[in-house]
Amino acid sequence: MLEQSTLDGCLLSCFLFLVLYICSIRRKEQLLSSNVSVWIHVLILLFCAFAFWNTDYYHYQETLSQIDTHYSYGDQYTHIEELYLWIYDICGMHYTLFRIIVWGVAYLFFVLAAKKIGIYNNLTFSLFIILFLLTFSYARVSLGMATFFYACTLLSDKQNRLLKIIIGMLCCILAFFSHKSMVALLCLLPFSFIKYNRWIWLLVMAMVLIVVHNYSDYITTLLFGTVDTMDEASDL
Repeated sequence: MLEQSTLDGCLLSCFLFLVLYICSIRRKEQLLSSNVSVWIHVLILLFCAFAFWNTDYYHYQETLSQIDTHYSYGDQYTHIEELYLWIYDICGMHYTLFRIIVWGVAYLFFVLAAKKIGIYNNLTFSLFIILFLLTFSYARVSLGMATFFYACTLLSDKQNRLLKIIIGMLCCILAFFSHKSMVALLCLLPFSFIKYNRWIWLLVMAMVLIVVHNYSDYITTLLFGTVDTMDEASDL
């Protein structure tokens, strides 16, 4: 049975999501005023900062609370990247402030990417709230994904090329340190700038599927496991 505080938090999350959902479906055909847009941004940030509805909220809180100033989790391995340990440390180990910074930056990169490719506010809010908000609000990979896709918009832009390449590469580095799974996307990124005919693309996609199917255990361990478990996976 849920504790009362957990139940209250879930109810608060449901209320915030309901408000955001109503905003998204009622405003699809209307231009959003700047005041309305600001309030929607604030509500989205609050929903992400207080994602009580998902157990990862409490999992991160418990894990981070046991990390000392040397970025260790006792004598055990912690799967959380050091970037988050560093952010938690400079936040004075204040969990709410930590979430506001991490998910706030992730949401900022998402908004910048949407504006970069020309998606107007109404469609951005509608798609994000209805399709992505729940997953975005609890998974720390959101920072890596948002940063990566913003980097893609910069690297594909042909204006002010040098500056945007530099900023885009810095965003790729941030994405790399944000989540281990970003390695796969970063490895595939250079291929997106090479012109292929459709048959070459189909061949590349088929090869990727074959590799993932045959080496999924090793790839998973490589991205999320320790050195010891990598050795075990290589023996499979």
